[in-house]
Amino acid sequence: MAYTKTDWKDNETPISAANMNKIENGIAGAHTTIDEATSAATPDTIARRDANGRMKAAAPVESDDVALKSTVDTHAAITTAPVHGSTSAATPNTLAHRDANGQFSVGAPTADTHAATKAYVDAQDALKGIVSGTYTGNGAAGFRTISTGIDPKLIYVTGQTDINNSIAVLGMVNAVTVLGLSNSGGSAGIGPFQSSSNGPNPSTGGFTVQGGLNISGRVYYYTVIY
Repeated sequence: MAYTKTDWKDNETPISAANMNKIENGIAGAHTTIDEATSAATPDTIARRDANGRMKAAAPVESDDVALKSTVDTHAAITTAPVHGSTSAATPNTLAHRDANGQFSVGAPTADTHAATKAYVDAQDALKGIVSGTYTGNGAAGFRTISTGIDPKLIYVTGQTDINNSIAVLGMVNAVTVLGLSNSGGSAGIGPFQSSSNGPNPSTGGFTVQGGLNISGRVYYYTVIY
């Protein structure tokens, strides 16, 4: 029961047993409320810390109720999505979680520090991988290195002649056989590419040629796939 104070007035309010007992009862009631304070989760009591500085509360229901350690621990242990609005879709301002296939999406990158999408990587790959150029034969004996600045995986070279005298050589890394096509009769030295065996020469950042692929003054076209 709530305590109602007496409005004391000079020469009007009597100093009577009733008024004095009211004061005593108010003091006693306040002491009772304080004395009933507890660290247990007892309804309608004042909370008091125990010897370890702790006090308990009932399980929260409303969003602004006090949270229990068990409530926090249970939430922290959640591993199934979604958590805090997380999604595997590329939704702005959300936490990302993996879908059933272990994947999640991101937006298209616009800065160097952004995560790249598969589509972006595939598009970049499509812009690379092939280099073309020319060189002019110098007629030197033995192998001649043609530098391309990249380590080739496959090379195609053709001489700049009429179709009946074209020279073409296809070289593949680690391939033992070099495929050569020639209608020039005497061009038996179709010029195997040189590494440890026939094929491109990754150690030089290019490839090597000889014989029919290094005739002095002749312009040769090459295409390198890397």
